[in-house]
Parts: sequence; structure tokens; C-alpha cells
Amino acid sequence: MRTLLRYNPYYKRYDTYEAEDLYSDIRIKVLKRDDNKCIKCGENTKRLHVHHIDGNGQHYDYSKMNNNMNNLMTLCGRCHVKIHHD
Repeated sequence: MRTLLRYNPYYKRYDTYEAEDLYSDIRIKVLKRDDNKCIKCGENTKRLHVHHIDGNGQHYDYSKMNNNMNNLMTLCGRCHVKIHHD
């Protein structure tokens, strides 16, 4: 899986981004709502990502992000990479 993530242009920044205080509360709520599982494949690894459905994720300024719960979903790293490459 590391190989897949290495090719994701947003992966390196994702580690920094998910640690930000503004985002962490929302992230925890989304993970809890989705039962700490990838909604695509059901995987429940330690390394789950919260994906912005509308595409306005970590590469945007926080003020431009749509962090509405209806716009966020839990994905494993593999499914997150697939979504960005489809």
C-alpha cells in the first residue's frame, strides 16, 4: 500500500493536514459516523482518511473547504488513491 500512496500527490501533505486542530474534530466525527471503516471496501485499518466528496480537500485553504459532514467520507488509503486517479 505504501507504493500506491507514494504516487498520490496529496499524501505527504495529508499527514500534516489531518493533525490540524481545525480539522481534527470534524475528522473524528466522520470516522465515528462511518464506524471507523472505509465506506468503499469495509477495511478498518489504523490509517483511515477522510475524503472531501466535492474535491475541496487539503490542497485548498481551510476557508474554501466544504467540511460539512455530508461532504465527507471515510476511506482507506488504497480506496482514497483510487478515487483520485479515476
